[in-house]
Amino acid sequence: YVKTEELFKINEILKLINDEEIIKIVEEKLGTKAILDNLWCWWSFKHKDQALGPQNFHRDYNTLNFVKLFVYLTDVNEDSGPHIFVKKSAKDNFFTDTKRYTDKQIIEKYSKKSILKIVGKKYTSFLANTFCLHKGLPPRNNDRLLLCILYSSSPSRGCPKVPIYKYND
Repeated sequence: YVKTEELFKINEILKLINDEEIIKIVEEKLGTKAILDNLWCWWSFKHKDQALGPQNFHRDYNTLNFVKLFVYLTDVNEDSGPHIFVKKSAKDNFFTDTKRYTDKQIIEKYSKKSILKIVGKKYTSFLANTFCLHKGLPPRNNDRLLLCILYSSSPSRGCPKVPIYKYND
């Protein structure tokens, strides 16, 4: 992970977080004012092992009402860890335990047509409700760097509890 306090020093990220068009779309989805809840950036390194942790299907439970903005900071193709989402799964009551699910379990319940794979060049970005079933495929040939911005209607348990910077900074 890249340290959150380092991310806040990058003007391009601050501009992105506060982009009026993005905020407008997020607030329409949330149905209320949005707050910046958290910010992450992490590497997923190429490997040939089995899928690890969030490289298996799961739901995120950050807070009750949230949307995440993802930005690929490297090119992402089929072999470099694209995001996979199960369309419309955020609105059903299947697979709601806080655990990981296998591809077989998901495909038995949903059709393969409901699986959405997001690939793109560096800076490809997308908003997602990650209560929807999703995963990141394991990168096989190239490492992947991903930025994630969490917007919510109320602070999550992961929201920083103390200021990242002193007031004078």
